[in-house]
Amino acid sequence: HLANGLLADGTWYEGENYHLFAHRGLWYSVAMAEASGVELPRDLLHRFEEGFATPFLSSLPDMTLPSRRDSQYAISLRQPRFAELCELGLARQAGDGDVRLRGALRRLYMDDVPRRDTGRAQSTADVERNLAGTHLTRADLGWRSLLFARPRLPSLPAATLGSVLLDAQGLAVFRRAKERVYVALDYGASGGGHGHPDRLNVLLSDGETRWLDDMGTGSYVDPSLHWYRSTLAHNAPLFNGYQQQRVDGELLAFEEQGNAGWACARAVDLFPGILAMRTLIVTTDYVLDELSWEGSKSAVMDLPIHVDPAAVTVRRFIPNVLTRFYETAASLKDTLGVLNAEQGRALAAYTTARITARDGARVLDAFLIASHPAILYRASAPGAPGKRRTAFILIRVPTAGETAWVRTVLSWSQSVDAVRMNPMNPRGADTTIEHRDGSHERLRHTTNGYCITRVAEGTVSVIHLGGLTSGKQGATAPEFANRPTLFAEMVFGTPLVFDLSRDDYRRSEESWEEATRPTAHVHLTCMPNELILEITVHKSGPFTFTGVNANNPYDNEHPDVNGDGVQLYHADPRGATAWMLVPDSHANKDGSVRARHIEGWDLPRPHASWHPVDGGYAMTVRVPLARQLQTGSVFSLGLVVNEKPAGRERRRGQLVLGGAGGEFVYLRGDREDLDRLPRFRVIS
Repeated sequence: HLANGLLADGTWYEGENYHLFAHRGLWYSVAMAEASGVELPRDLLHRFEEGFATPFLSSLPDMTLPSRRDSQYAISLRQPRFAELCELGLARQAGDGDVRLRGALRRLYMDDVPRRDTGRAQSTADVERNLAGTHLTRADLGWRSLLFARPRLPSLPAATLGSVLLDAQGLAVFRRAKERVYVALDYGASGGGHGHPDRLNVLLSDGETRWLDDMGTGSYVDPSLHWYRSTLAHNAPLFNGYQQQRVDGELLAFEEQGNAGWACARAVDLFPGILAMRTLIVTTDYVLDELSWEGSKSAVMDLPIHVDPAAVTVRRFIPNVLTRFYETAASLKDTLGVLNAEQGRALAAYTTARITARDGARVLDAFLIASHPAILYRASAPGAPGKRRTAFILIRVPTAGETAWVRTVLSWSQSVDAVRMNPMNPRGADTTIEHRDGSHERLRHTTNGYCITRVAEGTVSVIHLGGLTSGKQGATAPEFANRPTLFAEMVFGTPLVFDLSRDDYRRSEESWEEATRPTAHVHLTCMPNELILEITVHKSGPFTFTGVNANNPYDNEHPDVNGDGVQLYHADPRGATAWMLVPDSHANKDGSVRARHIEGWDLPRPHASWHPVDGGYAMTVRVPLARQLQTGSVFSLGLVVNEKPAGRERRRGQLVLGGAGGEFVYLRGDREDLDRLPRFRVIS
C-alpha cells in the first residue's frame, strides 16, 4: 500500500481526500511494523508522513474538502477525525513538527465557530463518519490519540497554506485575497475505480461561494451516479459528445510569485487523436483560463462552465460562416437524460460573451472568447448531491482539425471592465485585460513561459513566469519525459556532428516512417565570437517555404511554423533568444534567408544563407554572440527543423536536436522549453 496506494507526494492514488480511512489503515500497519522492529524504506515512510498533511493542502477557504472523484460533497475538516490526523502526524515528528499540521490544528482548536455534539461521549469507535463542522478540543480525540499523541502540543502558529502543487496527484492550487480565493487545476492522475473522467478540470471558490465546483458523487445506487461521474458534470472539456478516455494528464509548467502564478498542463487522447492543453494565469484580481486543443480530424469540443449565470450578454452578430455548422452543431444531445437546455446562441470568433453570476453580496464577472465561431448554451442539470437543480453555461466549438482555443477571464473583484484580443494578430497569442481604474495588462505565452505586462498611470511593469517542466511528474511518466538533456564539450574550431532522424522526430498523426524518413545532418562549430551551424535537410518532395506575406487561417500561430524551415534557440547565463529561419525560394540566386525574431533578447540577427541539394536543402547559419566565449563557458543551443510536404496545410513534424522521439508536434507553435535545450561547454 505504501508503494502502490500512495503516490510520491503522499496522496492516495484515488485522490488526496478520498477515503482517508486508507491512511488510517496504513497508520495501523506502520505502527505495528515499527513496534515489531521492521525497518521500512525511508522514501516510502516519507510518503506516509506527507499523507498526514495533504488533505489540508487542497482544502477550500471554508475549511471543507474539494469533492474530487467519488468524494462526498463538502466534507468539513472541522470534525474529530481530522484533528486526530494532525495529532498523530505531529506525534511522529521531532521538535515542534510540521508547521502545516500545527497551523491546521490552530484553526480546528482556536477558531471561533459554534460547538456541536461530536458523539464522542457515546462512542470511541474509529470510523469515518462525516459530521457537521464544529469547534473542537483535544477531548474529542479517539483512543489512538490518547495512546500516541504528544502530552503537550507545541505552539500553534497562524500559518497560511499558500499555493500548492501536488505534483504526483496532479493538482495545482493557487490562493489569493488572504486565502479567501481558491483556484485549482486538476490535471494529473485519473485515479482508480473511484476516479472521474475530468482531466483538465478547473475549480474556483471565493470564501463559502463555490463558483466552479466539483460535486463529487451521491449515492452509488441512484441513477444520478451516471451524471456525477460524467465529464459534463465537471468544468472539463469533452470531444464529439463522448466522455473523456481514462488518461493521465501531464504538467508543463508551474510557478507562483505571490502576485501572479501559472499552471499549464496537457492531456493526450481524451478523445482518440485529440491533444488538449489548459493554462491558468492567476493574478490578485482574476484568473485567465485558456483551453486549447488540436487533432488530425474534425472535432466538436464542449466545455461546461458550472456557473449559474444571472446575465449573459453577447454581441448580436451572427456571421455567415456560422451557417456551415450551426444546424448540425446546435442540437445538444443528452445521453444522460438530465439536461434542460435553451436554444444555443451563436458566438462569432474573437467576440466576447460577458457572463455575470451572483451569490449574495459576491459577484463573479466572466468574459468568454473563442478562436472559432461557437455556440453558447444555458442549461440546467442536477446540482450537488442533495441540492436543487442548477443552471450552467456550455460553449460548443466545432473545428476542422486545426488548433483552437477558448479563453475565459474570471474576476472575483469586479475590477475587470473588458477583455480584448486582436484578431489581426497571426499568432492570436495576446489577451488584453482592461480594468475599471484605467490600467490594463497584456498576457502572452513566451518561449520561456508566460509574460504579464501591466500599464498603470504611465508606468510599465513586467512579470515573467517560468517553471517549465520536462514532462509528467510522478511514477507513471512516459519515457521521453525524463530524457536527460544532452551535454557535450566543444573545442574552438572543431565541429560537432549530429545526425537527426527517427529518434529525434516530433510527429503529428504520421510516424517518422510514414513521413518518408526525413533527416538532418548538422555541423556545429564554436568560435570565440560566433557559433556556426551547417544544416543539410533531406526530405521527399519539393520545398514548402512560407513567404513573408503568408497567412495562417488554421492556427493561432505564426504562418512560418507551417512550412519547411529552422527554429533556432540560444541561451546563456545572461538570457535567451530565438529565431525562425526560412529560406527565400523567390530569391534563391543569392541564397537569402528570412530571419524572424521569435522571443527573448533582441540580439544581433543571425547571418544565414541556403542552397538546394539533391533531395533537400542546405543552410549555413552564423550566430553572433553578445559575450565572447572562453574556456569553461556554458551555453544552450536548440535546433528544430520543421518539415511539411506539398499538399498539406500544416507541418507534419519536426527534427529536434537532442531527441524528441515519442513526442507530438501539436500546440507547440514556435516555442521550445529552454530547460530542455542541449547544453554545451567550451573546453579550449
